[in-house]
Amino acid sequence: MSLTFTGSGSVFISSNNTVLSNIKPLSVSAWVFPTVVGGAENGGAVRLFTKSGIESATVGGPTFQIGVQAGLTVTEFIFFTTIASLDVTSTSNVISTGRWNHVAMTWDGSLTATNVKLYIGGTEVIYNGQVNGSGVLDDDSLNDLYLTNRNTFARALSGQCMEMAFWKSVLTPSEIKQLYTSRVKGIPLQIQASSLVCYFPMDDYPGGLTTTVPSNIFDQGPNHLVGILTNGLGGAAPKAVSENFLSYQP
Repeated sequence: MSLTFTGSGSVFISSNNTVLSNIKPLSVSAWVFPTVVGGAENGGAVRLFTKSGIESATVGGPTFQIGVQAGLTVTEFIFFTTIASLDVTSTSNVISTGRWNHVAMTWDGSLTATNVKLYIGGTEVIYNGQVNGSGVLDDDSLNDLYLTNRNTFARALSGQCMEMAFWKSVLTPSEIKQLYTSRVKGIPLQIQASSLVCYFPMDDYPGGLTTTVPSNIFDQGPNHLVGILTNGLGGAAPKAVSENFLSYQP
């Protein structure tokens, strides 16, 4: 099973969970199956993991996104600081619609752009832009964590997602490759387990996700966080579907 998004739905985890505050270093991993390029609402850049508020220099936090830049598909990592944002972008067309893509990012906690690594299909991307940050990192402790959208529900994924995981460490290239090639459910639990912050398989739906909104999804990592499913700004509620990334072979 996997979670399908067709409107402005998302999953958010409350900022009351202090284990999610000001994490650095940081790594994230997910399988995504976009059905269209860009967000569900306006074609803008999809947010896969967002810990920011309104995405300004005054309300910051890490943002890992897939979406549209100048009409082209890219992967991008943005981290907001009080003066200038750290911004790293891949070349175009590294993510495909109509198929499963494994995406990952690692960051060492510095404001040096070359220390942010983006991966598609277990391989580091070629970069289109790498802009260093300056100033000090913004405090994100009051911001909720959003999966597949941001807090304004204006950057939703159209498609499916699974196996979303978050570490407070830098994963190695070989570990990123293992996440991509293993095709084993729960593999994030076996990667730097002592640094795993949360792991959402996105395939557990108590109460029936297709009929009840909001509902909860559960973190199978060490902190046992609870994700609250929302249909955003009147968008269609996410639904459980039977297709999953195990059916895709590279």
